[in-house]
Order: sequence, then structure tokens, then C-alpha cells
Amino acid sequence: MPTLREPQKQIPGGYQYYIPETGWKPAPFSSLDSIVTQLIEHRKGQPYLTAKNGWSLDRGQVLAEVTAYNVAVCVQMGYNDYLIGGSEAIVPFPHTLPNLLQKARRVAGGVETIVSWRVSDGAPTVSQELANKRASICTGGDDPQKKCPMNGVGGLEAYFTVPAARVIRAEVEHKKQMKLETPSDEHLGVCTACDCPLILKVWMPLDNILSKMPAEVQAKLHPNCWILKRDQ
Repeated sequence: MPTLREPQKQIPGGYQYYIPETGWKPAPFSSLDSIVTQLIEHRKGQPYLTAKNGWSLDRGQVLAEVTAYNVAVCVQMGYNDYLIGGSEAIVPFPHTLPNLLQKARRVAGGVETIVSWRVSDGAPTVSQELANKRASICTGGDDPQKKCPMNGVGGLEAYFTVPAARVIRAEVEHKKQMKLETPSDEHLGVCTACDCPLILKVWMPLDNILSKMPAEVQAKLHPNCWILKRDQ
């Protein structure tokens, strides 16, 4: 299993870490120890997501996570001189593997949901009033403090493969051409519970959503989610 050759020495571009759910990144060229401190503080500031995702606040465990993340970066980018112990693919920690598999299934389900309902193919949409209401629940409307914590930030590539992101962007562009927009569009990200782009999902009839959403995914939705309220 590879590990960092000199943990005190920066890798090209600096040590990294990224949380798709919040869009969090450490300060540029932070040391590993500094990233651990920043990450623990960030997680403490996200109690709902920390509890929901089982994020560790233990310094030793977080250091192991940050180190493994940067080893994976080195393997992917071919920075083999910064590694010892080989450069084979990284195997996730055993306790995180189920979460990674669940994430992959949710992302696939999110893409399937969007592909099965395409505005460009004439799929039905909900009313403007309902779409506005849903978007306001996701974003908090006029009060950013009420933003749903599952409304993730970051580009589509943080959640989807490049081809899937391309399909989603095409649908978003077609939606704009049809004037299907809400006042909250710029603040709609990807739902980190169901892994669907909210800018499209707020326009989907509820039956289309529920038909592609397994019970285990519904269980991950925020209690205030409009999907759980079964609005039509």
C-alpha cells in the first residue's frame, strides 16, 4: 500500500482535500496538520452533515483520511516520486467502503432519474408556482440560514462523470430556452442525499421522482424536504 514519502513536503499543487457536500477546500498549500485542523473545525460547523455521514472528529482518523486522499491524488497524477510502497490503486478504508458504494449507486440513480425525464423530449413539468416553492425550500428563499444542508455546492463534475455532466448541462440549457426558471436557480446545487441536480429536479412531477427513488435514498433526505411532504 503506497503512502507519502515525505509528509512534510508539499506535492505539486499543494496538499488537497474536498468535501462535495459543502464545497469545502483547505487554504492553498496548507500542511497536512493544518488541513486536519481546518477540516475538523469545518465538520464541527456542519453538525447535521457530520452526524448523517459519520464524519470523524478524531485527529488521528482525520489525518489518515487526508493522507489517503493525497496519496490517491499522487497515484492519479503520476507523482510516484512522492510515494513509497508502490503506486497501485488506493483501497478505501474498510469502514468507508459501504458509503462509497452507496454514493456510487445514488449518483447512478440520480442520472437515471434525469435521463428518464427529459424536458428536451417533451416531458411534463410542474407549475411555475410549485417549482418556485420547491426551489425556495432547497435554498432557504430570502433567508440563506434556512438553506437545506443537503443542497450541495460545487460543479457537476464533483458529483457526476464528465459524460453525465454533459447530458445534465444540455437539459439545463434546454430548460432555459423554454423559460423554465425560478428566482432561486443560481443557488440550486446537487442534492447530496439523492444526487440529483436541483435546478432540474424542482420541475419534475413527483411521480417521476418517486418511481426512481429507493426507500434507502428517501431515508437520507432532510426532514423538511419537499419530496417527503409529497407536494404535487
